[in-house]
Amino acid sequence: MSLSLSQLHLVVCLTRGGSLSQWQKSGLLGRELALYRALLPHLAGITLVSYGNDRSPALQDALAGIRVVDNPWQWQTTTHQRLLTLFPRSWSWQKTIFKSNQLLGAELAIHLGERWHQPTIVRCGFPFARFRARQYGEKSEESRQANLLESQCFHKAHRIVLTSPAMVEEAISDHGLAREKMRVIPNYVDCSLFTPPPQPPDNAPLHVLFIGRMEEQKNISSLLQAMTGVPAHLTLLGEGSLLPQLTQEARQRGIQATFLPPRPHHQLPQLMQQADIFILPSLYEGHPKVLLEAMACGLAVIGCPVPGVAEIVQHNKNGLLAPPNPQGLHHALQTLINNPTLRQTLGQQAAESIRDHFSLAKVVELELALLEEISHNRWQSLSM
Repeated sequence: MSLSLSQLHLVVCLTRGGSLSQWQKSGLLGRELALYRALLPHLAGITLVSYGNDRSPALQDALAGIRVVDNPWQWQTTTHQRLLTLFPRSWSWQKTIFKSNQLLGAELAIHLGERWHQPTIVRCGFPFARFRARQYGEKSEESRQANLLESQCFHKAHRIVLTSPAMVEEAISDHGLAREKMRVIPNYVDCSLFTPPPQPPDNAPLHVLFIGRMEEQKNISSLLQAMTGVPAHLTLLGEGSLLPQLTQEARQRGIQATFLPPRPHHQLPQLMQQADIFILPSLYEGHPKVLLEAMACGLAVIGCPVPGVAEIVQHNKNGLLAPPNPQGLHHALQTLINNPTLRQTLGQQAAESIRDHFSLAKVVELELALLEEISHNRWQSLSM
C-alpha cells in the first residue's frame, strides 16, 4: 500500500523574498492561502517558509493551523536560506515533500530536499525565463540567469508543476525535460466568491473593466486607442510605471476612463459583477488569475491569442480572442457592445467553463493526486 497522505508533511517555500505579510498588505492573503487551507485536512501538516516576520495575531488567525517558518530577525535572503538548510526541523525525520510556490525561490525547495533526502516539486505559475527575456532582452544577463535557474531547478526536481499545456511544451523545448515528470495544474478560482451576480448590471453606457499592472506587457496603450469612439466607460484597476503616461493618454484621447488603485482581493468580485465586459489585451501571459476570476463572475471577456490566454478563452464559445492591436481590440469591443445576447451567452459559458475546469475543488483534487503519486513512488517499498 502507498503511504497515506495523512502521514505526509508538505513544506512550501514562498517566492524568494516574499512573505505572508506582503500577501496581506496587497490583499492577496485569502486567495493565496485558500489552496493550502483546503489541502490541510488531508495531510499531516503544512508549513510555509517565508522571508518576512509573519507573527502578527491577524496572520496566525488566517493560517488556521498552517505552520510558518519565518524570518523575524530579517536576515538577508541568502543567510535565511542557509540557516534553513543547516538546522534540522520536523521535516528532517518526517515523510516530507518540499514544494516551491513559484520558480523564483525554487532553489530553496531543491536545497532542502537534497539536504534532508526528501522529494521536491517545483511549481512555476508563468514561464519565468521567457518573461525575463521579453522584459530585459534575450541576450541580457537577467535572461541568462533566469534560464540557468529554471533549467537547474527543473532538472533537479522530482516533479514540475506548470499551469498550462503551452508551458509544458515550452519547458520541454527549452530544457530537454522528460514529459513524464511534468504535470499541468492550473490556477484556481474560489467559485463561492467569484460568481455571477443575481441580476445582470444595467449600465448606461456599458462598463468595460481591465485589472492588471500598468506595464508594457499588458498592452494598455492599444486598449486606450481601441476605446476611441466606443460608447462605453472604461475602468482600469492597477498600478505600475506607465500609470502617469496612460492617464495622460486617456485624457488626451477624450476617453471615458477611470483609473483606480489596487484593491484587496475580496473586493474584486463586486467590481467584476458591476461590469459588462472584461478585457485583457496582454502581449504575453502565463495563466492569468484575474481572467479566470472575471469569467467565473459571468463576464463576457476579450483576450488576445497568446499562450496561456488562448487555452482559457475559446473564441465565440466562452469569450472573444482579438489581435493585440487597436483595430482588433476595437472590433471585439464593438461586437460585444452591439450584441447583448452574445454578451450574455458568452458570460454564461465562461462561468460554466471555470466551474468545470478551474475551480478550487478541481485543483485540490489534482494537487492531492500528485502528492499521492510521489508518496507512492517514494515510500511504498519502505512501508510494505
